[in-house]
Amino acid sequence: MSYIWGKNTGMSTVLRQRNIFVTKVFEITTKSLKVKNSNLFKSIEHDFSFEEMTDKIINKRFISMPLVCLTIIFALLSFKEFISIYISDKPTIPLDYLAAYLFITIVLVAITFLKKTEITYLVLTNGIRIELYSNKPSKFIVNDFLALLQSEKSTYLTKKIV
Repeated sequence: MSYIWGKNTGMSTVLRQRNIFVTKVFEITTKSLKVKNSNLFKSIEHDFSFEEMTDKIINKRFISMPLVCLTIIFALLSFKEFISIYISDKPTIPLDYLAAYLFITIVLVAITFLKKTEITYLVLTNGIRIELYSNKPSKFIVNDFLALLQSEKSTYLTKKIV
């Protein structure tokens, strides 16, 4: 889940994101972005100043390739057995096996689409990418947080120049 606390009134704004074993906390302060990554074994905290941040934001979508390959294998196996039943008079396997192959294929397709991940990267000047889950729980919350981060960054840099 993601949560945003605070408002753009001088208070720090925090975005919390949770995956199964990973928790990420992003906090906007007056001159930096604090990032805390925690998993079961360790917790790491970084502080990135607004001067290090670029305006570049990269959105990527990832799908598990082993899961896709397994889905394709079962789909091809199901298709082969389905065709062999209708071409020959004697099927090579019982219909129960074909039903099991089709069921496994449908379950694998569903899992493949449910396991896709959308990630947003904030790129720093030294090439480091700060990773945010773009759809935890909604893309709107993450986009609002990024807009708030951009406005705080531009406000800080404008005040620093003047």
